[in-house]
Amino acid sequence: MTEAPIKPRPALTTALVALVCLPQLAVGIGVPALPRMADEFAVGESAIQQTLVAYMSGYSLSVLGAGLLADRFGRRPVLLTGLGLFAVVTGASLATDSVWQLAALRFLQALGGCAGTVVSRLIVKDICAPRHRVATLTYLSTGLAITPAVSPLLGSLLLSYGSWRMCYVVMLAAAAFLLAAVLLLVPETLDPADAVRISTAQMRRSYAATIRNRPFRSAVVSISLAWCGYFTFTLLSSSLMQDGLGLSPVGFALAYSCVVLGYVLGSTTARRLATHWTTTRLLHRAGVWAGAAAAILMLLSVALPTSAVAFTTGMSLVMAGVGAVFPTAQAQSLETVSVDTGLASGLFFATQMACGALYGQIATLPHESGIRMTALLISAPCWLLALYIAYGRQRSSQH
Repeated sequence: MTEAPIKPRPALTTALVALVCLPQLAVGIGVPALPRMADEFAVGESAIQQTLVAYMSGYSLSVLGAGLLADRFGRRPVLLTGLGLFAVVTGASLATDSVWQLAALRFLQALGGCAGTVVSRLIVKDICAPRHRVATLTYLSTGLAITPAVSPLLGSLLLSYGSWRMCYVVMLAAAAFLLAAVLLLVPETLDPADAVRISTAQMRRSYAATIRNRPFRSAVVSISLAWCGYFTFTLLSSSLMQDGLGLSPVGFALAYSCVVLGYVLGSTTARRLATHWTTTRLLHRAGVWAGAAAAILMLLSVALPTSAVAFTTGMSLVMAGVGAVFPTAQAQSLETVSVDTGLASGLFFATQMACGALYGQIATLPHESGIRMTALLISAPCWLLALYIAYGRQRSSQH
């Protein structure tokens, strides 16, 4: 493989950011429309929320396979194939009249479009010097955060002029744009000599070796727990704030964006601190912050159970911690794996998304509605994150 330069070109960085933003656009732009979609399909909240759970399940499988395929066939072929599948399935979604058909299509949509989540980061590893990876990954992470902040606003605006299908038209246009961007801007960064053909036995050995890697395992657990909190907010907030608290789609989108801005603040802070702190120290601080902020969210929700402002404020604090966890955990996973990077990256993000999908199933089970229960479901994984990181730090100090 060619020697890694210090930084990628701005045009390439922009394309990589767009690739990781597409999966988040496909989630966020439709969130304000969930109550209206439930009415159109004549189903309950839990049924329409399953379309998001199906999407996360496809996301998990996509990132698991994308890393392996990218190490075998190259970065560009995987990106182009995945984007093509995303575009075709998104077009088919415009004609569906069944929530379960839509859930199946959402699964396939994620299976194709989410490949960029892993492949873009593999490209960063291919072309960036190690000391500059956190900075570049933070651009990707910040793009991931800004997309959920902007896409609900866009979705609510589209709802003002048409049906939820307008959101899928925008997704289709984004996929077409990215296909052109990959063709024109993204080079093949995998040296043919480095292409890996992995047998089933080799795959098992590689997975076993990766799982035994303690720093990698710590990064996986940390980002998975942080994602459970993030995804639960995405899953439940639309019905809570629109149906429960009476916010309009635009009002909900503004509140959602304020929460995600907390994520941006945390992610940006992590980028600045990364030049002074080790990833281990930064991950510890971020996890403790997320756990403490979750306690504040819970207290605000108990004290002010009908206040959208209190819930939004508490969630913004939680998201600041989550935003710092994401790029730091990603950087730690890259630092600790030197071989089979595609396999390891796929395992990293597949575990994250699978945990989110599983926890999402739990969160959509029948339960008491309201801010307090929603806050509890969001806070629980953040508290587990803080406890896990504190335990890991104590264990490390004993060796």
